[in-house]
Amino acid sequence: MGRETAEAGTVVEEGAGGSAKVVEETAPDGGNPAMEAWAELRKPENTPLRALFTMVCLEIGGFAMCIPILSFFAIKELGLTPSQLGFVMSANAATQLVGSWACGRLSDSFGRKWLLLGSFAWSAMSIGGTAFVFSFTQLLILRTLGGLSGGTTPLCQAFIMDWVKEKARPAFIGLFGFLVGIAFLCGNVLGMCLLLLGLERRTIFLIASFFALLATIYGVCTVEESLDPNKRRPLFTNAEAANLETPDTPRISTSDSEAIGAGLVCIWCTRFLHALASGVLFSTYAFLIDRVFGWSDLHFGALMATFGILYAFLQFAVYPFLGKYGKDGSAASTLLANVCGICGGLIFCVPVVLVHLLAVFLLTITGALFEPAVPVLVSIFAGEAHLGFGNGVATACRCAASIIGPFLGGVLFELGAQYMCATGSVIYVLGAIGCIGIWLSRVPSEGDLTETKPLLRSASK
Repeated sequence: MGRETAEAGTVVEEGAGGSAKVVEETAPDGGNPAMEAWAELRKPENTPLRALFTMVCLEIGGFAMCIPILSFFAIKELGLTPSQLGFVMSANAATQLVGSWACGRLSDSFGRKWLLLGSFAWSAMSIGGTAFVFSFTQLLILRTLGGLSGGTTPLCQAFIMDWVKEKARPAFIGLFGFLVGIAFLCGNVLGMCLLLLGLERRTIFLIASFFALLATIYGVCTVEESLDPNKRRPLFTNAEAANLETPDTPRISTSDSEAIGAGLVCIWCTRFLHALASGVLFSTYAFLIDRVFGWSDLHFGALMATFGILYAFLQFAVYPFLGKYGKDGSAASTLLANVCGICGGLIFCVPVVLVHLLAVFLLTITGALFEPAVPVLVSIFAGEAHLGFGNGVATACRCAASIIGPFLGGVLFELGAQYMCATGSVIYVLGAIGCIGIWLSRVPSEGDLTETKPLLRSASK
């Protein structure tokens, strides 16, 4: 892939589709790194990356319209119990586990573009199909099938990692999180406005599906392939004979196990624990606010919109400053996130409005500092050839936790909300221990990922 220096600190690369792309070679020394990423994003050479961000904003905006509505749709119109709703969420997560791993691994071999577009299209069909659900069984089948796409976010993150240099990735991931947060906010506000206008929940599902479909069509016309063919690896390891090292083309490792080390395992475990805690605390959130405060889906949407602003701001203004310090900065971000999760979980169920809002505030910080750090850490420990695999497994770990979390949360909520909150806080404590493991783990060199080695690398002392 051709490279030439355009100006100090900037590199021009030829993309997988033949287009030039301008990316930061080094992290900015001053100012907000996310603002530097925003300036880079606006350059003509990065049009495909802007197209991806536009797609995500459309799809997330439509998805966010459904978040506060779906739970109350299941409760009020389908008559689901907390355990039934938790089971539906767990089934969706179970198929996402398979889908995210498969899509991530396939994207390492066949590229990101068409798998990404297929995921967006599947999301549109899943959201739209909810409008035609009239029973628990139908909702269970639809949500189970909907999870097979694996979700759009992991492939979007892999696309970004392909497109920008390592030191600029935290800034671009922070910017990505900021735009997702704004889209989430706009989707929530639009959903609430449609409810206030008297639209039925089923109609809102169809409108949300239209946004996801529009994102898919726009992507077909604008998005380019981000993964260079020279960086792809065979789907099966027995194809290694076709991947011999030459002076011009170094050997790319083919086995997934070659990328697995102590750091990557700690990331996956921490990803699992964070999602498990979130699932325990939030899977029955609609029931909690209905029972404790008498709030409805309008209140739910208002909370999500308000704290969505904070979520977006923190990813844009705070995480890039931590992420620019590499592994240590991102590991510190995840540790701080888990500490906030511990504190927020302990007071989450207190039946005082201001205390509850403080808990949601702390848990918002938890998500905002943790989520953007995961793909950046995966890219550091997995390497470019295994990026889709590493990110896919991280998402699969989240999905595995989401299988257990909603069901466990539903059971604990029925026993007593205090048990649910205590369990969530304990899980965040375990997550904090995993973050320390990430910090202690050695970052592999490029040579480590081109040689056969044991399954696990030992952590550095």
